Amino acid sequence: MKTNDAKTLTDKIEKNILSMALYSKERFINDGNRYISALKSGRLIYVNIKKAQSSKTFNIESFEGDTAGGYFDNYIGFFRALGENITKENYIKVSGSGSDLAYALNFETITSLQQMGFVDISEGAKLSKTLIKQF
Repeated sequence: MKTNDAKTLTDKIEKNILSMALYSKERFINDGNRYISALKSGRLIYVNIKKAQSSKTFNIESFEGDTAGGYFDNYIGFFRALGENITKENYIKVSGSGSDLAYALNFETITSLQQMGFVDISEGAKLSKTLIKQF
């Protein structure tokens, strides 16, 4: 594990980041902080793309900006760096059966971010149980 801006990225995540031409450690750290901020403020949403019996394909985005002007930004590079299954259409595909695979993905994501030093244990416990809004 290597430290970058007080965040400890795993070797696997660093390797995944290096495999992407237009993504960097700094962008990963920024995206991690942005993900946490959007989750806390209720700006994080997911959009169902495809639902199969044993998997779900969706996109996770956050609204950035203000009511006068803003945009939706996705987290595809971030989730690819975390090792999630990304489709060729750049959507997140989560295998499993259950009512809320987005909740499970958020739990895994926050747990990983907590282990890397993005949040402490108490904040991680709270955020890992936060529901992402469906759009």
